[in-house]
Order: sequence, then C-alpha cells, then structure tokens
Amino acid sequence: MDNKTGLLPVKALVSGMASMRITRKSMSLAKRRRKSNIRSSRATNCRLCAAMTRLAKKPLEYQQYRRPLGKVNELRKSECKAHTAILDRCQMIMRYCDEWTIKLEKANLQRTVQVGPNDTYGLRMALLPSSKNSTNPQYCGRRVHPRWINVDVVKNWRTICDQKHPECQNPSAKNHIRSLSERPALLIDTKLMCICEAGGEQNYLALSYVWGGSTQLKLSTANLPDLVQEKSLLEPHFKSKIPRTIRDAIGLVQVLGERYLWVDALCIIQDNEIHTRVQLQAMASIYGNAILTIVAAQGRSADHGLHGIPGVSKPRSFHQQLFGIANGRKFVHCPELWDSRCYWSRRGWTHQESLFSARKLMFVRNSVEWQCHYAIFREDLKEEDVIVPIADQFIHGFRQEPTQQRLLHPRLPNILALQSVIDHYLSRDFTYPVDIVPAFAGISSVLSKVFDGGFLFGIPEMFFDAALLWEGRRCNYKLREDRDVSTLTVPSWSWMGWIELQNFLWYPTFDHIKWNLEGYWSSIRTIPLVKWYSGTGPSPEARAIPNHWRKYSNVGSSELPPGWTAHEHKPIKAEGEFVVDNRHRQPQHFYKHESDPNLEFWYPLPLVAKNSPAQPSQPEPPSRFISCSTTRAYMTLGERLKPFTDFHTSIDVSVNDGNGTWAGCLHIPSPENVTLGPRVAEDDPLGSTCELAALSLGWAYNDSHEGLVEWEHPSRPREGEKYEWYNVMWIEWHGEAARRKGVGRISKEVWEAQELQQIQLVLN
Repeated sequence: MDNKTGLLPVKALVSGMASMRITRKSMSLAKRRRKSNIRSSRATNCRLCAAMTRLAKKPLEYQQYRRPLGKVNELRKSECKAHTAILDRCQMIMRYCDEWTIKLEKANLQRTVQVGPNDTYGLRMALLPSSKNSTNPQYCGRRVHPRWINVDVVKNWRTICDQKHPECQNPSAKNHIRSLSERPALLIDTKLMCICEAGGEQNYLALSYVWGGSTQLKLSTANLPDLVQEKSLLEPHFKSKIPRTIRDAIGLVQVLGERYLWVDALCIIQDNEIHTRVQLQAMASIYGNAILTIVAAQGRSADHGLHGIPGVSKPRSFHQQLFGIANGRKFVHCPELWDSRCYWSRRGWTHQESLFSARKLMFVRNSVEWQCHYAIFREDLKEEDVIVPIADQFIHGFRQEPTQQRLLHPRLPNILALQSVIDHYLSRDFTYPVDIVPAFAGISSVLSKVFDGGFLFGIPEMFFDAALLWEGRRCNYKLREDRDVSTLTVPSWSWMGWIELQNFLWYPTFDHIKWNLEGYWSSIRTIPLVKWYSGTGPSPEARAIPNHWRKYSNVGSSELPPGWTAHEHKPIKAEGEFVVDNRHRQPQHFYKHESDPNLEFWYPLPLVAKNSPAQPSQPEPPSRFISCSTTRAYMTLGERLKPFTDFHTSIDVSVNDGNGTWAGCLHIPSPENVTLGPRVAEDDPLGSTCELAALSLGWAYNDSHEGLVEWEHPSRPREGEKYEWYNVMWIEWHGEAARRKGVGRISKEVWEAQELQQIQLVLN
C-alpha cells in the first residue's frame, strides 16, 4: 500500500499534485463560463475528482483497485463543489451515511469506477467522451436516447458475439452437452405471419416473459388449422388477442433481420396433453438452441410490451444522470439494471429459460442489455474487446448463474450446482403449486443424460438415498397441499412437495467432492442401507431405483472405470475458525475424469455412456410412491438445539429413546403441532412421540469438526475413532402410505439397542 494514497495494489492513484499553471488565456475562458462551472486551481486538484479520473483511465486489466477517500461529511468540506452532486446521490442511496467511509473502487476487467461505501450502496460511473476523445477506450460511457433504443447498437452486440464468441452460438458445443438436442415442434414465421412446423436447421429466437393475468391467444387443436395459414396472425380476431409483448417480440425479430420466433403460448398446443408434456420436457433445449432469447423482464403481464423499439413498440422513458467534475470532465451513472425483485425473476417457469439460454437480450428498467457467456453489453457503456467467460469476470450485481451454469457439464454430474438451482427454484413463485413439477421437467430432462438414472420428482436417482436427506436451513416450510396424503400429486419425500423451503441443503451427497477451498476436508460419509423402489414395493409394477453413486467408492487405482485416473493427494493444513487439522485422515488419492481435468473427486462416479440413448427424467406418469424394506423405532422429541450458525434458523431438536437416553437429532420443518421435551430435568413431561424409519448409515471422524447441529452436544457419543449413526426419517401414516415429517440422525449404538420392527415402508 502506498502511504500517500492508500491505493491497492498500484503505487499511487492520487499523489500530491503540483499546482497547475493557469495561463491568462485559460483564465479569460474561465471568466466567460457560467459561475457554477468556475473551478479554482485548488478545486482542480480535488482528490476525489482527480482520483476518479485517474482510475477511470487505468488500462483494462485483470486487476482490482480500492482506495478509501474519507467520510461523506469530510468530503463536503472540500473547496471543490463539482463532486457535490455525486455525494448527494450517494446519500440518497445510503441515507444515514455521513459517518460512512466513501471508497473508490475498480473491479477486474472493468473501466467503470465505483464510488460509495460498498457494492450495494455505490455509484457505478463511466467517463463520458468529448468530440476530441470519442475513440479513446478510456472514455467508455455512452449517451442514450431517452425514448428509443439504438437498434444498430443491438445489432453490433450480436455481430461481436458472432465473430468473437463462437461458443455462444452453439450451446451444445459450448458445454459439450449431448442433451440439448431437442428442438421446437412449431415456430412463428414472422415473415408469413403464421404458425409453421419447425425444421431441424432454422435459426430462431425465443421469448421469455410472464403471462400474468392477461387474456391471450393460445394455440389449440381447434385453431391450429387456421393459424398455420399465411397472414393468419394479422387477422383482426386473432391479432386482437395477441398480447403486446408477443406482438413487440415479433416486430423485434423482423427488425433484427431474423424470421422465426418461439413463444410458448403460440407454439405449444395447449390442450394436447401429450404434445404439451413433450414440449415442456424439451424447454431447456428449446431455449438452449435459440440463437437469442428475448427476455421481457419488465412488467407483470404479457400486455406490458417491449418499450423503445423504433417503429415497433411504445417509446420508453430512460433517464441518464450525468455528473460534471473538475477539469470539465463528465461521468455518467451506470446503475445496475438487473432487478431481482421484478416479476419475471420471481416466476418459477422463467428460471430454466434464463439458465439454458446462451444469449439473452434483456428488456429491464426501460433499458436493454445483452448477456452471453463472454459479455454483458449495455446501452450506456461502450463494448470492450474482452474474451473472458462471465463466470471469471466481475459481475456488477446478480446477473447470471455462472455456478448453476456449470450444471451443463458434458459428462460429470454436479450435485453442488444442482443444489444451487433447486434453492433458486424454491425461491420462485408458481400460480399453481404443483406447477413446480412440469416447470422443472426441462432441467431434469437435460440433466438425466448427465445424472445416470435420471430424476424422480427432482431427486437424482443415482444419489437417491442420500438425496432423500435434504434439509431447509430456514424454518417454517410446509407441504404444498393441505390434503390427505393419498391424494397428493407431489410427494412429501421430495423437496418439490414443500413451500417456503429456503436455503436448500444436500450435504450427505457431497462426500465424493474434493474440496479445494483452504484445504477443507469433510469426513462425513453416507452409506446405503436399503433397496429403493419406485412404486409400492418389489413387484412387476415396481421399478428398482439405481442409487449407485458409491459404486466405485472403494475401487483401487488399478481397477478404475474408463476415463478416470488416480492422482496422489498431498494434504495441506487447513486454516480458519473451527477447522481441525485432519491431514492424517485424508485419502491418499483423488481422481479425475478425462472430460475435465480441473474437477477432482475422492472416488469415481458412475457416468452415462457417451452414446447412450436419452433417459426419461421420470416415468410417465411418474409414481409418487417409493418403497423399501427397513426398520423402525419410536422415540420422543427433546429440547431444541442451537443452530450451527446464526444464518440457520431451522428447527433442530434432540431425540430421546424410551429410557430418556439422548439418541440423536431431528430436523423438522416447523414447530407447529409439535411438543418439545425437557431441556434439563429428566422427570419433566416428554415431548411428542415420533415414528422413525431407517434410511441409510452415516459416520464421521470424532477428531474432525463437522457442521452437524449435534456435534457439540454433551451427550453425543465421542468414544472411538468414529461417530456413527443411522439416517432416519420421521414418518406419519395416512392409510397405507406414510409422509415425511422430518429427517435426522440417531446414534448407531442407541438405534440398535431399541426393539426394532421390520416394516415395508411406502412413502408418498
């Protein structure tokens, strides 16, 4: 750090500036200016204005800069009044911020400068060019018409992407995914203005939007013969029913020089159940294979429109805020355009549309921007010649899902990315709760060709017994339908069957992942115990669930499946609070697959064969029942346990056996209709009785420090090398099937000491 500037990592952003020589000519020019624009020599040397300019002129590089400038009330004492408007704007955003320290920051591969206390409360500023420096890339800001989009700018974005981002044009090539092979059955021909059959090679755009409450034209078996006729979409009785967003999208396709558009309402036969199901399962591929997805992220219904397209739609109202600083330079405020609170971003159906689209043209906050794998282009910023994946760039605000997009790996199932996607899905809204099943069908259809065995109600079958142990680390979630279990269409054993489920967690499925963060290594292991069936039990009608994720967990380095290689593991000492040095426990080898040398595993995973046919994401119609033969025991609930971290607000309680002995813990969705037991006194009344069924085995080393809620409980068994347990489910029977009420861990020693009953467990 430079002692004079405090700027990291360069020596100086703002050094003590020598007094600038002011000629008589410049003085006379200054006198002719308006009083508000007069700058004194000391004002010209204002450290905030000078620092902003110098930082904005830094070369485009993979380098971060940060410099504290002082508190707001201190900066206001400066003789320079040019930056007063910037401070006023900061205060509007931060409100009570006089005592906050204003920082000047510049992120990796960015020319814009951030002014404010942090990313949340800050102004993103770009230096505006003048006529003398219009071609200088340092002056990256751009003036934008308040009413109309410059279509030539949008076309240039596509040209840049076409010429420099070849992988963006072919998602299948980008991700080597065999599964993005499905294409739409029908398209809108914007030249002939009718519905047409889709061939295998046409370029087409797709529209991602929200229906809202608008009454709109929908394709049906009855009107299909009419809508395939040329100019049918211009017929008054059809045209009047097409909502504004779709009409504007059709016009935009024409303006961009393309012909075909895919829109769900007009390209899926809504009353044909088989056609609809097939197209819904192909949704991820449909958006993935589109050359561009038009995203109508503004408005609450399909009647809102895509404002600002010249000759097509209504004008927009876009306001740019300019800030003049010392030396007459100007900055333009480039606010974050993405709005995570907008209706489109909260709808469940739109998540997969965004996730699988390689290129998106976003209409949001009366502006438009381009998103692809390598760039985010905005109207108010000049395009940069940077060929770096977005996942490796600084992303101002929440834009894309680069971690979730790693789901698109060619061969290797990514359970961490899947967990992230599910958590995101659960935060979205559905008009009908059961819509979460078809809304997830597109993702599961694609990933069934990476996750061996496919999916059953969102549960990957290759990880089935471990994946059944999902938890929500935020409390008070509940079943989607308050009806008898025998009538449920979404089962309770799946995360799909619950609403208000947040911070979705799948830690029991992670033991194959080699963590690289600070050398952390978890010793938690999940061991299969039962054989699962989709259906009500072993019978000709039931189907065995693969559940074979640990198939190669004990394989030797000389017995590896094809494509895998073993590598020597050299443990490093982990650092951080609560981290135990367990290098002596870590495996001697880790494994890599030839499809991606950057990913490392503790053991190989079963993979889908390269040329294998597509696996169904789930049977049609899927059975909501799963079954197994297992043991059960009855225990009582004890005291509520303290969460492992303050971030977790879930309900975790101790479990006691019939003798009052501490047995383990349960994670339950909410405290409703549950009586917890005593906290201290053994003779206090017992809590609710719970019926527990064994699902699998688990263990962890006692000398490790694991993120289990019972880890520090004084009654947890600590003798021996391992803490061993049974993974259990708290069940409640409704007729001949049971539903999930919670999951947990019971000490192996205590469980096996109970009077266990063998049962045929059927879950719904």
